[in-house]
Amino acid sequence: MADAKNEEDDAKFVWPTPSKFQPSSRKEMEDYRAAGYATTITEVYGNGFFQTGPLVYGFEHWFMMMASEPKRCRQFMQTLLEKKIEYYDNLFEVYDGLVDVTAEADDYGTQNGLMASPKMIREMILPYHKQLIDHIKSKIKSNGDIKMTLHSCGSVSDALPDIIDAGFDCLNPVQISAAKMSPEFLKSTYGKQITFWGGGINTQDTLPKGTPEQVRDETKRIMDVFAPGGGFIYSPVHNIQDDVPIENFIAMWETFQDNCKY
Repeated sequence: MADAKNEEDDAKFVWPTPSKFQPSSRKEMEDYRAAGYATTITEVYGNGFFQTGPLVYGFEHWFMMMASEPKRCRQFMQTLLEKKIEYYDNLFEVYDGLVDVTAEADDYGTQNGLMASPKMIREMILPYHKQLIDHIKSKIKSNGDIKMTLHSCGSVSDALPDIIDAGFDCLNPVQISAAKMSPEFLKSTYGKQITFWGGGINTQDTLPKGTPEQVRDETKRIMDVFAPGGGFIYSPVHNIQDDVPIENFIAMWETFQDNCKY
């Protein structure tokens, strides 16, 4: 849709049909629960309300639309909301009562700050997330305490109050190397309001480039900051790439195992 110029062009977009789920797959979830595991659904329909637009229109086009033609963006996001609701209705038709955590992905951050103003994210994007979260939690029959995770990379601290107000319970991946994202700041400012799912070690620098001793020291230091009082699920900041020495991975894993009970 990079060449779309108006609402008439927008209407030509063909939306994918939200997935259905096989009733027979419920047994696998039941088995995990019976074995004592928590369960999470991380598959999503499209991407988030901020990030699906660039996948359809292109980044420059979508960002200009957000600033100059917000009505077109809202129409697009409203349809996306309806499709997401259909997707989750399909999901809970099969898995109701068995899901502990589900997630939406909507990257807002760069290394240095947000890709849009906090005001635009608060007023234009997060209301759709709130409607979706409210719908999900209203649909749960047997598991009303389902938790919602937002996957958002980069420096998102300026949007965190509004992310929390929208109803998200967890933030992932907690990019501690980005601006205003130090573990100390995040824990002291927001630690009682949201769970940090990630941030366990810097995957841009320390894990691929440090020594095993540096990896051990950073892993322990970050756990000491995030863990007290709960609200922390350990994982590295992001996926572990193939430039990470195996010795560093083992150092991280052993340090986590030595300190994960408190």
